[in-house]
Amino acid sequence: MADQDLALPVGCYGRRPQGWPPRRRSPAGSASTCSMIARQRRLAVLVTVLVLSLSACSRSTRAVPPVPHSLAPGVVPGPSKGASGEYGRSTIADLEQLALPIMFCIDQHDTDNPAFHGCVDWHSAVHATFALFVISRLTRDPRYRDTAERAVGGRTQIAMAVDELKAGTLADELPYGYGWSLILDAEARIEGDSEFNRLASVTSAALVRWLSTTTPREIIYDAISQDYSNTSWPVICLLIWARIAHQPTDAALAMHLARYLLAKPEQSRVCDSSGGGTVGFFAPCSLLALTAWLSGESAGASQRILAQMAQYRALPEVSPWTAHSAGVGFSRSWGDIAAYELTGLPLWSQRFQRLFDYEMKLNNIWAGNYYLYAHWVAQFGVFAVWLEGLARLLEPVQ
Repeated sequence: MADQDLALPVGCYGRRPQGWPPRRRSPAGSASTCSMIARQRRLAVLVTVLVLSLSACSRSTRAVPPVPHSLAPGVVPGPSKGASGEYGRSTIADLEQLALPIMFCIDQHDTDNPAFHGCVDWHSAVHATFALFVISRLTRDPRYRDTAERAVGGRTQIAMAVDELKAGTLADELPYGYGWSLILDAEARIEGDSEFNRLASVTSAALVRWLSTTTPREIIYDAISQDYSNTSWPVICLLIWARIAHQPTDAALAMHLARYLLAKPEQSRVCDSSGGGTVGFFAPCSLLALTAWLSGESAGASQRILAQMAQYRALPEVSPWTAHSAGVGFSRSWGDIAAYELTGLPLWSQRFQRLFDYEMKLNNIWAGNYYLYAHWVAQFGVFAVWLEGLARLLEPVQ
């Protein structure tokens, strides 16, 4: 997703609380770069206000195709799976509606990346590709994947995109966007497709280097982040991808880091503060729940996480000043799926359905303003459905 405030280099995040380890600076985090980004952030806010002010008077030239009237707020049923694990008609209908803004955004040329050029920025184009692959597989409708394949362009364009990664031109996508590239390759592998293997080989190696050179203290402290710098997210992506791609060494590293993240003091620190998410697109406590499930933690050892998530209530609709919070409802629902897998209790599955249902009704958000929401929020919803069926696709934790 495009950060309304931009994806800042590591050195541009400002002063950290007393006692926290300093963030490692990247070459991009120079004073001049940070000053430039600060100016860009202020300009972005002013532009956003102007666009929203004019939207009532004029029609945007980048309007997302309208969601059908049948998806009007308050009408859409939540997703449901039968006892066999097959997705019901309501879930298929939800996926088909979520596909609308995704199919629009992936076809755009917002950047000059050879393969991932739509949806405003690189990582959003990557998870849009993932989402359309998933929707095609679960709905058994090839047109969604065909749209993604046409946008990506083929193996030549993917190879060119990989060369850009190796040249370091997408360093700001580490770790967040690199994690999404592993999720994309995981889904492609589930479908027996190898076209993103080389992409994942490069990004997984970079993630492993990044995680291996990040101190345990940094890993722990940044688990509370609600945005790009969250350290649970790359661990989750590596846990999923390494098991699907049969990469035991990478899986072992992710398992090792998960133990730091899941220590009881850290469960309390992350989940007792703003772990449910407030202004960012991640709910850090829900990410800890995913980490616990994917690393084979027990429900008993995850009680602090589960107790806090049980208190979450639906958030009010977002404002343009906190555009990223438009995704936190879906990312909270990821934690409900993890809680169900950890405990086997139907109440967590029911909570997921209610929360997913609530978010689906907010189509004025996820199929609304292109630059703020419609280029990324729907993909978070597709990821939630994907997680529902992931358990039966993963190898058992060793």
